[in-house]
Amino acid sequence: MCTLFLSFKCKVRAQSPLMAEVLALKHGLLRAKELNLVNVVVESDSQVAINSVLRDVSSSNWELFPILKDIRFLKASFTNLNWAWVPREANQSADAVALLARKGMCLESWLVRPPSSLVHILSRDGLPCPPPGA
Repeated sequence: MCTLFLSFKCKVRAQSPLMAEVLALKHGLLRAKELNLVNVVVESDSQVAINSVLRDVSSSNWELFPILKDIRFLKASFTNLNWAWVPREANQSADAVALLARKGMCLESWLVRPPSSLVHILSRDGLPCPPPGA
């Protein structure tokens, strides 16, 4: 099994924090599709966003409808696509990656050699990670 943590930074126009969260999920799927990934687990600390994606699109917030339709369409690109809500307190690795991304420090080489600060957090969270300097 290979684990890939995907992080990127982009500006989105959103009328609400929920819309920004759902747009982030959509952009994550688009990036995973670009990378030809087929087995994907999408994690978010926004339980409302995850629930919005999982329930019937027609019963969702009307402002989210177009984004959720896009997500439904993107789902067909993956063999296995799982959604998971992760409490913010248990999502320190995502927070650390987001902070580094805001500083412009996300590099493709992270797949081979992640920053030592991230390795420490991933290891503490019990996630597989190559050793720093590997």
